[in-house]
Amino acid sequence: MEVQQGPHSIQGVYNAVQCTPTLWHEHKSQKFYPPTPKAQYLYSRHVTPLRSCKLPRLYGKTQKSIQNRPSSECLIRHPTELAIRPNTAHPEVIIDSNNVYVRKQSQGFSGDNDYDLSDCETDLGEDDSEVERYYTDETSQYRYLCEQLGIIPCSTIIRQLKKTWVNLSYSQMTSLDIRAFSTLLISNTKITALNVSNNDLGSKGVIYLAEVIAENIFINKLEMSAVNLDETGFKAIAGALLDNRNITYLDISKNNIGKRSAKDLAWLLRRNDFIEHLDLSGNLIDDVTGTEIGPAIASNLTLKFLDLSWNHIRRHGARVLVESICKNVELESVNLSWNGLAEFGCRAFEKHFPKNHTLKSLDISHNRIGFHTLGYFLKGLKDNDTLQELKIYGNPITSDGALTILTVFENSTRALKEINIQDIPIDGRFKTKAWELIETKELKIKHGDLRKKPAPLKERGQSIDDFNPLLVLFEHMRQQNLRLIDLFRNLDANNDHSITSDEIQAGLAKFNVSITDCQTEQLVNSMDRDKNGVIDFSELVQGKKYVNKIRRSSKAVGNDKLAEMLEGLEKLMKKERIQSQAKKSAERRERRASRLPLLREKT
Repeated sequence: MEVQQGPHSIQGVYNAVQCTPTLWHEHKSQKFYPPTPKAQYLYSRHVTPLRSCKLPRLYGKTQKSIQNRPSSECLIRHPTELAIRPNTAHPEVIIDSNNVYVRKQSQGFSGDNDYDLSDCETDLGEDDSEVERYYTDETSQYRYLCEQLGIIPCSTIIRQLKKTWVNLSYSQMTSLDIRAFSTLLISNTKITALNVSNNDLGSKGVIYLAEVIAENIFINKLEMSAVNLDETGFKAIAGALLDNRNITYLDISKNNIGKRSAKDLAWLLRRNDFIEHLDLSGNLIDDVTGTEIGPAIASNLTLKFLDLSWNHIRRHGARVLVESICKNVELESVNLSWNGLAEFGCRAFEKHFPKNHTLKSLDISHNRIGFHTLGYFLKGLKDNDTLQELKIYGNPITSDGALTILTVFENSTRALKEINIQDIPIDGRFKTKAWELIETKELKIKHGDLRKKPAPLKERGQSIDDFNPLLVLFEHMRQQNLRLIDLFRNLDANNDHSITSDEIQAGLAKFNVSITDCQTEQLVNSMDRDKNGVIDFSELVQGKKYVNKIRRSSKAVGNDKLAEMLEGLEKLMKKERIQSQAKKSAERRERRASRLPLLREKT
């Protein structure tokens, strides 16, 4: 059978790879035997695009089995290596860095297993036999693989084949797409980071990718978030990772990893000595799974970052995991947010956190930690000497709990540098102590009410706009020595026994007290109990009682800021009243001065 002509004739190379009898001839001085089936398989993985038969299946070859192969059957990872290493398995195929050359044979088959090749030359320039050329660039290979599988080539893959970081997230890839792409990854030496997150790969696609991970030693970052990873797929990935110990960053979040994969996950963590960043967030890790993987985390010696957020860690599982994290001697950052540590987790921190000397960042936000259970955690935090960042927001610890955290930090000389309590309610006591610690110990506190330090009252250039309009109204009444009924009559311009926002603004303007429209609306809303848009006399009485209560509380011990604020409002309104009176007096003198010439002329 004669080989077809042309640069796209697949049958010639296919026959060469399959070692058909038409391509092997008898040699007068030496004997040449066809390559073994294993050598055919290894070479077929490199020239897969040139075969017209079905694509070869990917088999999981461990590093040990690869190292024990004969030299003629070694796995060739890049075409350039073929130009350096002798191709003893297929001497009729010559490969350089970009192309494949197949020597065309025209002699028939002798019918024996011995072949005579004495008439052949090793130099292509001196040989009269024809040579066919085939392009083996990665884009052509990928297009050919997609054609054989009956799928459409992905433009996202084609654009990134020559990059070191390939991002295929949200590309709607299936198991067949991964099969075509994974065939190229076996011999690829450029790609070091791969992201296939948010694609429905299924167990088949994950197994195809796992077989590649076991063979490719150049990929060190793998992101597989939300790829529909089931129990079978996780076993394949775990086995591949233990065969190829070069991946340091692994993201398998949002994959429903739970009880069924607990033993495999614990086995991976226990034998892992290469992964430094592990993301397990958004899975189904519960009490049983946490109890299973806890001892494996404690014995791990390489993990630096561990993310267990958005799981179902509670009760006994929370206690075991917290204890394991504290016992680990390498972990620097742990995220346990959006779980249910509660009292079990806090008691474990109290007992084991002082013994930890490596953890620098801890996130326990949204973990049902109340004010009473917070004390257990703070006892362990007080004796810890390495934690620098603490995130504890989203827990019902109240303003008293937030103040207790600052008190613990103030009384200790630990390494804590940042506290995040962004959505916890705080009061004036917390703000005062927080700014003292920010200035003295350079502590960074993240909270919306602490973005800008308020200037002292004496140093501010204040106006009436800075105060509560209700306090402004009744301070005006007090300085004018008015009764409450007199104030109501002065403001009620149309005598309809109700006061509107316009009447309030106009009435105060008569006494040189100017407030903005926004303050007027705020004043009406604060006293309008029946929500009819106007204020009657009974509502004005209730507003007066509220202001009197504020004044009495300002005289209590510890309310110096409130007393200072009321004193500042009194001085400010007196100052404005005096300035207004002086301005009016000056205007009157000017009018009188302007009338004097006219009076003199008349006289």
